[in-house]
Amino acid sequence: MFTDHNTLISRILNEEEHLIENHKVHVNEIINCEKYEMQLISEVDKSGSDVEEYVANLDKLLLQKMSKIIDLRKNLLSFNCHLQLEKQL
Repeated sequence: MFTDHNTLISRILNEEEHLIENHKVHVNEIINCEKYEMQLISEVDKSGSDVEEYVANLDKLLLQKMSKIIDLRKNLLSFNCHLQLEKQL
């Protein structure tokens, strides 16, 4: 059991570093998405803009953002599961 606990602690420490790094990357990616989103709004506000292009680009952007959030959340849930397991030990 001691070996299992040490292995779990090591895994948690590695996952923690990975989660924090992924979160930093995620924040930067979302900031870039937000900048692009502001560009989309700026373009669609112009006279004669292509609303269909705006809708298509916005939909792609929203799907990308959701995917990024889901990926980060999966990492978070896995990490939390191991934290709870360690707490029980």
